[in-house]
Amino acid sequence: MKNVLKEIKNDIISKGDEPRVDNIEQYISQNKIFCLLFYSNIIPEYLNILSSLKIINNNDNLKLIICICNDSEEDYNKTISEMNDISCLILNYNSKNKEYLIDNYNVISLPKLIVLNKDGEIIDNLSSQRIKILYKDGKINL
Repeated sequence: MKNVLKEIKNDIISKGDEPRVDNIEQYISQNKIFCLLFYSNIIPEYLNILSSLKIINNNDNLKLIICICNDSEEDYNKTISEMNDISCLILNYNSKNKEYLIDNYNVISLPKLIVLNKDGEIIDNLSSQRIKILYKDGKINL
């Protein structure tokens, strides 16, 4: 399997304090674990799940990449605006890699959180049910 992080490098944008990714290979080598979140604002309690992701930002060993699966650009932009102080990398709305990622990781329900090592190998694959189970005390406990 190809390293998906290198595959999507031209389609990711920075949000918040997350530095711009100009050299994805260097960025990957500096971080240990990546959380690839497939997400939409149509998810019940989506703001709770989104706010709980701050724990990922507070962990130096984890980096969050969000693939927003909304149908319209307006909803996509609304979701980004509701992220408030969450720093992360986001897959561009116009990215052709969105379908590639959804197919590659067999995303059939949202949210879905895929935990990858820096080689792009899957460490864990959390369905919406497992995310809800991990969601306690206002945060996701990985």
